[in-house]
Order: sequence, then C-alpha cells, then structure tokens
Amino acid sequence: MNKKITLFLYYIGLLTGILIINYILKYHLEYADRIIEGFGSLDKIEFVKGQELFLYLFFKRIKQLLIFCFIYFYISKVVSLCILDFYYASVKGIFLSLVVYYYGPFSLFLMSVMLIPCFLCFAILEIAGWNYFKMEKREYKIDMTNIFLFAFIVAIFVTIVEIVLNSVFVTRISNYI
Repeated sequence: MNKKITLFLYYIGLLTGILIINYILKYHLEYADRIIEGFGSLDKIEFVKGQELFLYLFFKRIKQLLIFCFIYFYISKVVSLCILDFYYASVKGIFLSLVVYYYGPFSLFLMSVMLIPCFLCFAILEIAGWNYFKMEKREYKIDMTNIFLFAFIVAIFVTIVEIVLNSVFVTRISNYI
C-alpha cells in the first residue's frame, strides 16, 4: 500500500482521537469524570496481582487480535490494515490527550513510553499482515491454525511486555509527576 495513504490514515486517526477525547472532556462531564478517574488511577497498577492483570490484558489483546483476524481473512486484507493504522493512531491520540490534560504537557514524553507495548502489537500485526498479503499473491497459502497460533503468541508476548514495562514505569513516573 502507498505510504502516503498509510500516513494519511495515521494522522487522521491521531487527530480523530484527540478531537474525540477533547470533545468528551469539554461537553460530557459525566463521562469525562469517569475517564479521568480511571486514567488517574494508573499508579494503582502495582497493587493488582500479576495473574489478574495478565488475564485482563491478555483477553483484551486477544479480543483485538481476533477482530483483526476476522476482518483480515473474511472481509478484506487492505481494509483491515487501514483500520489497524487508524485504530492505533486514534488510541494514541486519546492517550496523549489524556496525558496532557491530566499530567500536563511536560510529562507527555515520559508517559508516551507506555505506548510501546501497544505499538509493538500493532507493528507486528501490520508487518505480518503485509507479508501474508504479498505471499498470497504468489499462491503460497498459510494454514489458519498457524495464523491463530501466531495471534495467540503475539498476544502473550505483548501482554508480558505491557505488564513489565507499564507496571515498572507507572510506579516510577508517578513519583516524578
């Protein structure tokens, strides 16, 4: 796919995420209070037991991966990769807007480290998606069980990275902010 289209979708998704969260924070105070309350309690992540946190994050990631795989294999490969770019960028825009709103603009760089696990998940999916798309043009087929096994392994890997990175980083960064 053209890199201009990918960048366009990324910037539109980033802008959409920023606009959505700013609209909610400005005009829908009942939702904004819940969002800010949940976002402000990120430093309580160290008190959650490892198994509960792992299962919560794993099921969250596996749900995203299964939706992506369903769209990719049963609807359209190019559309699913475009949706993936847009979704990642909008999540990033929402998160960065909340960081600026809650912690201030100076903590934007420090808190953006928390996006690394999410970026890893979407980068792995996008690279694998485009490689499979190129292989399919060469009439090389991959078994569906291998694809779901790959998604399962990616979900486990990203969940472990997210638990380690975010739990260590959030507890340290909450002392500085």
